Amino acid sequence: MSRHGRYLRLCAAAFAGTLAVAAAVNVAVDPYGLFGTPRVAGVNAVKPEASSHSRVAKPYQVAAARPATLVVGNSRPEMGLDPASACWSAAEQPVYNLGLPGASFAMQLEALRHGLAAGTVRTVVIGLDFLDFLHVGAVATAGEGGSGGGSPGDWQRRLALGPEGAGQWRQRLTDGWRAAVSLDALADSLRTVVAQHDPDAGDLRADGFNPARPYRAIIAAEGQRVLFAQKQDELRGLFSRPGLHLPAADTSPELAALDALLAELAARGVTPHLFLNPYHAAYLSAVDHGGLWPDFLRWKADLLAVTAAHGVPLWDFNTLGPFAREAVPPAGDRRTTLRWFWEPAHYTAALGERMLGALLGRDCAAPAEAPGERLTVAALAEQQRTLRPVLDAWKAGRVAETGEGGVVPVSSR
Repeated sequence: MSRHGRYLRLCAAAFAGTLAVAAAVNVAVDPYGLFGTPRVAGVNAVKPEASSHSRVAKPYQVAAARPATLVVGNSRPEMGLDPASACWSAAEQPVYNLGLPGASFAMQLEALRHGLAAGTVRTVVIGLDFLDFLHVGAVATAGEGGSGGGSPGDWQRRLALGPEGAGQWRQRLTDGWRAAVSLDALADSLRTVVAQHDPDAGDLRADGFNPARPYRAIIAAEGQRVLFAQKQDELRGLFSRPGLHLPAADTSPELAALDALLAELAARGVTPHLFLNPYHAAYLSAVDHGGLWPDFLRWKADLLAVTAAHGVPLWDFNTLGPFAREAVPPAGDRRTTLRWFWEPAHYTAALGERMLGALLGRDCAAPAEAPGERLTVAALAEQQRTLRPVLDAWKAGRVAETGEGGVVPVSSR
């Protein structure tokens, strides 16, 4: 063999060896939780890179988990409803959290139907979000930011949903190849190993739950008031977009999709628990700032009409009770952490525990006070009378403290 030929063979062998080593490391560490490699404390138990790849990993994880219960929604229930909660009964376990950050309502329902395909699910807990039902013109909003997972076609091919899922095995090979041999995956594997002893490292557990640990590092560095101010600025801009509105009930594709889903769940013998995600009063002040408060109340009425037609209870955790009015720490306070909210849009697992107690009808969380109420025609009529004054009073309190109506600034003025 010529010197040139030997050189090429050596290069090919080196390349193949490098790929093999990279693949071995990536599969062993499994930075995205895609391969189901056992999690070993101090090596790969915590997966800080997985939360940004949830749309890749979760379709495969939920199929492997064969859960009895699914938690469905966006990032709010993903961070707020813990599958390891003591509130779940033995019959409802295992529980998988299929929450997808930034996912549209249509994508959330696609994920739910994919999860149902295994045939093991008997209970679903679905978080409904006001933003997911809003449109700009005829186009639905896309939430507050996504979590990487490639193109919409890639997402569809991961799901066991009829013709779109016909290429599922090919997509799995593609995703597996990328996660095994890419340099990005190798870098994420190294970051995963390094992060094992960081108590504030991000994580996506094998049951789909995101414990929201990076918030703690931000609070320790800047204080929770900064988190609130930054998020509220984002929300005020989001809800003030020209043309943003809630479609009429008879033209809303999201309401039609929910109606069809409830009929399908009944036919499958699956029990649904539906709830409105809780927001801090600061979030609702941003809704009001955008002129959408009447739409917010109408959204509740529209949802109640759909769920009542199917005999499905609807829990409302947006009643502006004491949980939602939790006082934001003062500027410069880097020690205090709110018990119920990370920032205006995301509630903690502590609040989620109380929500589960109410949803499931169990005394599994203390204090026993529920952070909301089951929505009925009478309850909604009372809210339409009382919520506006409560929000105005909260905003007036903010004015007294900060000089800015309903706004939580970075520093007091």
